[in-house]
Amino acid sequence: MNNLHRVGILALATFATACTTTEQTAVNTQQIGWLHGNCLAIKQADIPAASRFTVVHLDNKQHEEQAVITRPSYTTDTCYAQFANRAEVNKAAGYHFYQVRTQQPVNFAIGVLGKTAQRDKVAYTYCHTRDGIQFSAAQDGKTLWQGDYYLGYDALPTCKPAP
Repeated sequence: MNNLHRVGILALATFATACTTTEQTAVNTQQIGWLHGNCLAIKQADIPAASRFTVVHLDNKQHEEQAVITRPSYTTDTCYAQFANRAEVNKAAGYHFYQVRTQQPVNFAIGVLGKTAQRDKVAYTYCHTRDGIQFSAAQDGKTLWQGDYYLGYDALPTCKPAP
């Protein structure tokens, strides 16, 4: 192969690489978890106490607030997800649990480590499955993250089937 061919191939490869785009998401999906009460369940171990995160409350009037992780949670006293009938399944799914301090009471919510949840770009929702709750974050109609919370009892499903 002569030098002219090498230069042509190199130029073509460079052009092809420059034209590709990497899909950007508004949030780091590794830093998203769900809350039930003042307990954050997230697939990230060893988050230090005093770490700040954003709580997206999923009630009728969705809003967010800043909150703080106070400590890891190992007992049912501080974490509904660790009740005897649910702890094994939720832990087996890879979740780590943290006690948190919020300004407002939490029922069900999504937690995003850091100072913003980018609610202008990301839609946060939840629905009921046959045996729990499915939390999700979507951008432009595409699911970025999904978290499943096993409740340990049968529930009436409200989640829509995937297309």
